[in-house]
Amino acid sequence: MIALVFRKSSEAAIAKDSSARAGKRKKAERFVLAALSSIPGSAVCSALASLDAETDQGYVNELQQQWLDEHRRKLEELGVPSRT
Repeated sequence: MIALVFRKSSEAAIAKDSSARAGKRKKAERFVLAALSSIPGSAVCSALASLDAETDQGYVNELQQQWLDEHRRKLEELGVPSRT
């Protein structure tokens, strides 16, 4: 049982570490694209940077909407009137 707990915690630590590295890599990519987009005539780099940012924002918006829907449902179950 201790081995199972240790394995799960080490798997979580590995996932967190790879997620942190992915976040740092993403920031570096955005920085490079922003730097390249400052060069005259490099509209493609600017467009790629904007597309990437919009994709990430769409994901965040979707998560926020799911959170709102879930909590709206919980409030309705408790009988709290909706403001909308």
